[in-house]
Amino acid sequence: MMMSCSNGQENEDIDLNALCIEPDILIELTEAIPAKVRVVEDGQPFFNGIKTYYEVDAETHLPSLFEINGEKTIRIFPVKKIKSDEGSDVEITGKLISCLTGAHGLVTNDYKGFTLLEE
Repeated sequence: MMMSCSNGQENEDIDLNALCIEPDILIELTEAIPAKVRVVEDGQPFFNGIKTYYEVDAETHLPSLFEINGEKTIRIFPVKKIKSDEGSDVEITGKLISCLTGAHGLVTNDYKGFTLLEE
């Protein structure tokens, strides 16, 4: 599964099969849902160098993910650069992909789970 990603470069392609353990499409968002642009704080995990993410009320807008994870608010990391400023209200569409990876920016030697967005 190849997708475009940004680690400060606009057109860098990454192979999610190389970064993620069994990446899997969770949901395809055919209708836009609201999200807020956020940035991870120091010491928090982030996906493959990407510190900007979408914060989404899963209980309201992604009830099937809320049932699985039990988390009211989830972080969705894009595989492309977010062009909105931190704190901006945006709408997102695309494929939500689960990803278990060691590319989380922490000094621990374990895997973290992420939800990714392919727009």
